[in-house]
Amino acid sequence: MNRALPIVAVLALAGVVLNFAACSSSSDAPPSTAEAGVDEASTPSALSKYRMPTEAGSSEGIRFGEGGAPTACAAKPSPNADIVRACVLRTSCIPDEPPYKISDCISQNLVANGDNSACVKTAVTCNAMNECLDQGFNTKECKYGDHGTHCYDDVIINCDGTPRSYYDCKKSGKTCFLDEDASTTRFPCLGDFAPPPYPDPTIDCSQWNSYPARCTAAGGPGPEAGGGGPAKEWAVYCYSGLTLGVNCSALGKECVQFPDGAECRDKLGAGYCTPQNEGKQSCSGSSLVACNGGRNEKRDCSATGLKCISADDKADCLLAGCTVDDAEKCQESCDGPYANVCVGGGRQVIDCRDYGFRRCQAYTSSAEKYGGDYAVCVFF
Repeated sequence: MNRALPIVAVLALAGVVLNFAACSSSSDAPPSTAEAGVDEASTPSALSKYRMPTEAGSSEGIRFGEGGAPTACAAKPSPNADIVRACVLRTSCIPDEPPYKISDCISQNLVANGDNSACVKTAVTCNAMNECLDQGFNTKECKYGDHGTHCYDDVIINCDGTPRSYYDCKKSGKTCFLDEDASTTRFPCLGDFAPPPYPDPTIDCSQWNSYPARCTAAGGPGPEAGGGGPAKEWAVYCYSGLTLGVNCSALGKECVQFPDGAECRDKLGAGYCTPQNEGKQSCSGSSLVACNGGRNEKRDCSATGLKCISADDKADCLLAGCTVDDAEKCQESCDGPYANVCVGGGRQVIDCRDYGFRRCQAYTSSAEKYGGDYAVCVFF
């Protein structure tokens, strides 16, 4: 489910699997509800069509003291303030579901491995974070009123529902191809019309309305990045009988292959892993090494005062005395403006108001990475 109303699916890039779109703007001041493009009269129920709030997400939720709900791990975290801020903004400043939970982001310092990480780590407002992500909440007046999705140069503006959102096609190496009036097309960001051939010789794009993106070199077909081989320069896909693509290398990125598409991602330099090891985590000194999307990510546990601890073929960034099971069982919840999250297996309370938001909202998702409920900060 999505947090936007509605979200326009796009063949995205720059860190987003070629499938979805979103929104943003810029300013130095902390984002208010109005600046975020959210109607003051909006209620949580207005968004529940796309993500179902849990009881814990209401302002009537129970707050379990300073540490949130009790866990088997009694240790108290003391995370790095800059990492906490970056993780709150990275998960809460976009209309889509976040790429990970606040808990995992802080514990594993995930903002250090994502796309445009230097920008994401230093953003102090939602507007600044949106500039890093090329998407966010739209604050501009929709020139056709509150209806439809439109191109403003190469920026897609979704004017339906609350909150309004935008996605910058140009920053991901693509062009907005929506008509000037309202359009219902699902793929408004299109890539280059002269890419290398589609890497699978059995696929003729002229015979396909759409076909998932695949990684390939400029000279033609090559091994997929997700299969343990080197990354290729282009993400090429079929759309409306055309062969289109995005030159990842021209963006200073590499193409990474996923089962359902490909995306241009920042270069990590930590090597590649095979599909059989996808999702597996292990320790290397104080770092957690995770196979994610065919690439090894090295996550520094010590950056937020934790240690990498492994047991029973599992590993995580943990507080002293906490176990991997403690971290897995620790659930996120909300109490008014407070987000009760988990850092290294121990409870941590975050006040959303400290980061320009109005309150905390908990949602339920079937996605495995959220483990059930997850919390974000919201403007409404």
